[in-house]
Amino acid sequence: MRLARIAVIALLVVTLVATVACSSSLTPTPTASPMPTLTSAATPTPTATPSQEEVAYNSARDEINDAITAYTATYNGYFPVQICYIDGKGISIINMARLVIVSGDLKKVPDGCYQGPGERDDNCDHFDSYSGVIGCSAYNHYIWGINDSGVIYSICVGNDCWSNTVDGYQGVWP
Repeated sequence: MRLARIAVIALLVVTLVATVACSSSLTPTPTASPMPTLTSAATPTPTATPSQEEVAYNSARDEINDAITAYTATYNGYFPVQICYIDGKGISIINMARLVIVSGDLKKVPDGCYQGPGERDDNCDHFDSYSGVIGCSAYNHYIWGINDSGVIYSICVGNDCWSNTVDGYQGVWP
């Protein structure tokens, strides 16, 4: 059932030196376009039995997805996102402060959330009148986003990732 909910969304190449600028509002809705279709030829075929790391990734993804579902039900369909521009393309990054502090739909920031070097380039930054949350780490690898249809996706950051352009577990955790 979990796999049926998860649609593979191709993502932009994200590097640590990407220029990022974000906008916010009190009740943000995504206005960014879906990610362009990119190939995933470099991504190894997953094994039949997922590793413990992949199971942990999927658990974090499910936790975030459940929190998004609860948030949108409470806040009339609005998504807790900030529109950020990476390499000139708008993406909707999930604002974890809205899920932890505002709605309480998450008890804490899930493991695996990457902490970027800038002020507005990851899930834990201070985007609006709510303070940023603690829980992201520069040693983690995933930035979580959401498309206009409400499907969450992840961007894996760093050289340890199988791919920086494909949604899903990328061979590294957290």
